[in-house]
Amino acid sequence: MKIVFVIQKLAGLKGGAERMIANVVNAMAARGFDVHIVTFEMRSGAAAYALDPSITVDNLFPFQRTMPAAGGAGAAAPSTNGHRAHRLERIVKSVPNIFPFTSLKWHLTHGFFVRRLASYLKRHGADAAIGFLPPA
Repeated sequence: MKIVFVIQKLAGLKGGAERMIANVVNAMAARGFDVHIVTFEMRSGAAAYALDPSITVDNLFPFQRTMPAAGGAGAAAPSTNGHRAHRLERIVKSVPNIFPFTSLKWHLTHGFFVRRLASYLKRHGADAAIGFLPPA
């Protein structure tokens, strides 16, 4: 059974959600499930918590590559488009979070992620998709 876990950010973070997702995916992988984690973040690198080597971590941010799980074959190469991505993030964060800009800001922040996630799930298929934290 193929299960996809979705979380916005995972690389290098040591919060409760990141610890919980690591515990759950490791336990499911140990039970024989085909487990994948999908993220959408600008930074690259491995998760702060150790992940089973069979777990695939895919970053859907357009300027990143697939990141290996902890214990994998090294971190992904840095993006040459990182400066453009940081500039875009600053522009989106500068949009005021008041009506009528709230819908625009949500779509600028999460709309592309939702479309890329839908495309990923359609392309790779999954028996179940589980979201951790908004907007997952």
